[in-house]
Amino acid sequence: LDQKYHQSLIQSFYWYSEAIKEIGVDHQLFYIKMVSAVEALSKLTPIPPDGLELKLNELMANNFTSEEQENIKSWLENRKIGKRFRQFLEQYSQGFFEPIPEIASHCYIPEADLDKYAKRIYSARSKYLHEGRPMYLSFDMTADEARNWDIDPTLGELTDRREIPGNEKLPRTRWFERTVNYCLKNFLNIYSKNAERYHQITQEDLESLGISGHVE
Repeated sequence: LDQKYHQSLIQSFYWYSEAIKEIGVDHQLFYIKMVSAVEALSKLTPIPPDGLELKLNELMANNFTSEEQENIKSWLENRKIGKRFRQFLEQYSQGFFEPIPEIASHCYIPEADLDKYAKRIYSARSKYLHEGRPMYLSFDMTADEARNWDIDPTLGELTDRREIPGNEKLPRTRWFERTVNYCLKNFLNIYSKNAERYHQITQEDLESLGISGHVE
């Protein structure tokens, strides 16, 4: 793997391993740490400027001081953080999704809805950190027919006398863990300098890095 990715990869594996420790303990902390695992690598994802950024770039040279220009550039970069998070998941989850079962199909997340739930996860994490708002978490189902569901079927909940609508509900932790797990290994596959070396990675290698799953 190119050395320029090493530090980001180490940080990503660290946050991934910290996140999975929270499964069954504190699922809100799980989401905070797992988002950080993605962010550590998503900062390497280039995001082209949108219309607003292009307009501001045109205005900056002659209308703002150097300090103001730096503040605007910093604000523009911060706008891209959430978009990088979503784009990373979309780019490296290719091949992860399977056909949706006919039974209880509303409890599974199709590939077409990935961006919707990525936005929801990132928004919930930001509101938790910056506003103290609790997350609307899916219940972990233990019944055989519900064990593999990606999200529970509830339509809303009441927390601290505040009604939370169904469109803020987060997927089950197992879905987000499996998605990030797949994306991290796919990133390794794509950016490995030597593809043959990647295919020689053993199960023990992955587990030593804190990544669960099986080598294909």
